[in-house]
Amino acid sequence: MSVLTAARIVLDDSHEPLHAEAIYRRMVERGLWSNPHERPEATVAAAISSDIGRHRSQSHFRQISDSVFASRTRNLR
Repeated sequence: MSVLTAARIVLDDSHEPLHAEAIYRRMVERGLWSNPHERPEATVAAAISSDIGRHRSQSHFRQISDSVFASRTRNLR
């Protein structure tokens, strides 16, 4: 599974925006994706940011603040 697919699943299940570190922790807890590098949360943030940059308003993700993301399709509290 790709990092973006795993992030989408995690954020779709979340009722609030999440920091990249929390997204990564939930990915690992659920067995969706893992990264052996020293800073896997940076990989998550970079992948999501790149997707937003490429697809703009068509991206599944929204950037809320620095390294904090939400699902564009999820209604947040």
